[in-house]
Amino acid sequence: MTFFAAFRRGVLTNALNPKATLFFLFLFTVIIDPATPLIIQAGYGIYMAAATAVWFVGVAFFFGRPAIRNRFLRLGHWVDRGMGIILIALGARLIFATLP
Repeated sequence: MTFFAAFRRGVLTNALNPKATLFFLFLFTVIIDPATPLIIQAGYGIYMAAATAVWFVGVAFFFGRPAIRNRFLRLGHWVDRGMGIILIALGARLIFATLP
């Protein structure tokens, strides 16, 4: 796969991901007050876009290294299981925190 094909696939994957859109929508509705000036809101948007781009470039470079990629492909199912356990525990904590 060429660099541009991989870049296009990554951008489309993230742009069409409804979870990312909902995350930023909820984040901004919680943090930004409707009375916040438009220039400040635009600054927040630019900052989040830049931070997200830096994150994904870092992840791509990290997992693009053959040794790391091969190790992750070999052990990735354990990462998935561990994250599943963590998310289940966080969900249970939220459920029990709201109970009287």
